[in-house]
Amino acid sequence: MPNSTFHHYHINIILPNQHRINSLRLSNLFTVDIIFSPSRIISKFIYLETLILDNIKAQYLYKILHHLILLPKFHSLVLNLIEYCNLTYQTKDEQRLLPIIFHKYQYSPIEHFVINSRIRFDSFNNLLFCLPQLCRLSIDGLVKCTFTNINSNTNFLEHLKYVSLKLDYIN
Repeated sequence: MPNSTFHHYHINIILPNQHRINSLRLSNLFTVDIIFSPSRIISKFIYLETLILDNIKAQYLYKILHHLILLPKFHSLVLNLIEYCNLTYQTKDEQRLLPIIFHKYQYSPIEHFVINSRIRFDSFNNLLFCLPQLCRLSIDGLVKCTFTNINSNTNFLEHLKYVSLKLDYIN
C-alpha cells in the first residue's frame, strides 16, 4: 500500500476506530512511524490484542515493544521473517508462571532462539514444533509444570546443533 493511501486510511478509518481495533497488521516501515508517532497514539488502542509485524527492522522493535506494555488487552505479537530471536520477559507472580502459547500450525523461520526468562516445559515442547529450522536454542530457566503432554517424535529437529537449557524444578 503506498504511503499516501495508508495515510488516508489511517486518518479516515484507523484513528476514528482506534478504540475498537483488536488486531492490527503493519507491513511497512512508514506504517510503524505513523501508528507509533507520536507515541501516545498507540495508547488509545485500548482493545488491541494482536499486532502482526512484517518487514520491520530490529531497530524499531524496542520502540514498539516499549509502547505495547501500556495496552491492557494486548497479548499476541507476531514477527514474521526473522531468523534470530532473543526473548526476555518478567512475570509478576513467579509462583504462577503461565504458559506461553505457540501455535502448533504456524511455523517460523527462526534459526537461533534465546529465552532469557523462565518458561514452562509444556511451552517448550510446543515451541519445538513451531521452529522446524531451529539450529541453536538457549533457555535460561526451563520449569516443570503439573501436567505435561510430551511428544517424543524429534524427527523435526534435524537442523538443531546447539542446545543450552538451565533446568528449574525438573526431575
